Amino acid sequence: MGIELSRKEAIRIIQDYMLLHLSIEEKGNILIGYGGKVINEDNDEWIVSEILNIKNNRIIRANYNYSKLITNTYLELKIKEFYDLEIAIISNKNYDFDSYYSCVCCNYIISKKRTLYSICPVCYWEDDFTEGETYSGPNHSSLKDYKLKFFKQKELNSNDDVYLQYYK
Repeated sequence: MGIELSRKEAIRIIQDYMLLHLSIEEKGNILIGYGGKVINEDNDEWIVSEILNIKNNRIIRANYNYSKLITNTYLELKIKEFYDLEIAIISNKNYDFDSYYSCVCCNYIISKKRTLYSICPVCYWEDDFTEGETYSGPNHSSLKDYKLKFFKQKELNSNDDVYLQYYK
């Protein structure tokens, strides 16, 4: 039996690991993605000091916040990968996933509501409300063909531990 952690503790451990192990370039890219000002072509030393500034740690950690739609198994595997520790995430929250929307293509739970042009983080289907064999412009395919392609590809690259799949 491994160490028991809350989900919040496990996420914080992963965030701290990433903060300590990302390269300066990777941290800079995260800060730029958040609108951070780290560009000063005349002074490389200033760029590095700005990236490493403690006030930016919160932004870098926030880049590794995990939705409740990410499975505990995935988080446990990440900590095993990083620290070679067996852990068990103990969660006292029971989420009502029946009120969540699952992707029309892969059936993984992805959000609270269905929105036009939202992109599934599992199969990358861009939801334009097309169904069946109707051609979807954003996806360059029909939903039926995209599903076949996704499930064939999924056999090669399984993501089962990352997201929750919807079963009724």
